[in-house]
Amino acid sequence: MHFKDSYIFGKDDAERLIDIIKNFFGKGRYPAFTIYDESKGHYVTKLHPVLKILIVIESIAIVIVAITGVVLYNLEWSPFGIPIASWILSVAWYFASFFNINALGLLRLLHLLAAYWFVFELVIHVGIIEFDPYVWKYHKAIFWSGKEDLSDTHYSEVITAKTKYLPTKERP
Repeated sequence: MHFKDSYIFGKDDAERLIDIIKNFFGKGRYPAFTIYDESKGHYVTKLHPVLKILIVIESIAIVIVAITGVVLYNLEWSPFGIPIASWILSVAWYFASFFNINALGLLRLLHLLAAYWFVFELVIHVGIIEFDPYVWKYHKAIFWSGKEDLSDTHYSEVITAKTKYLPTKERP
């Protein structure tokens, strides 16, 4: 349950994302995306709603890079006599026939697209950290102190016993 709430995009994240978009157009306050529950002693969520979407895409890209990389590394790769590269090429031939290209070309294209995705995501991450001064505290927490400052309410919220039962929109 904690994994689902922390890393999988859900209804609460959709509501926060709508509030973020409204804030972009000057129609409201930027919602907290780091929410800590004092009574339970753990985070309700620590990630920006868009990052939860990007994590899934990032995971898929990592799997694509790993699988295509096996074949690009060695067409005959078969550790312990298991023809893994041949199996990957066989599956790729099936999908490549839909695009009228060969399997190796398809695997190279997928590998390249996943690499472009990593570059794009790096630019987005650096852009968020470097151009938004409110997010610098996360930069400090990641690379310097290892601790997040929850007293700054710009992007974080602490749920106490007093605020626990208030709807998200009415919390301070």
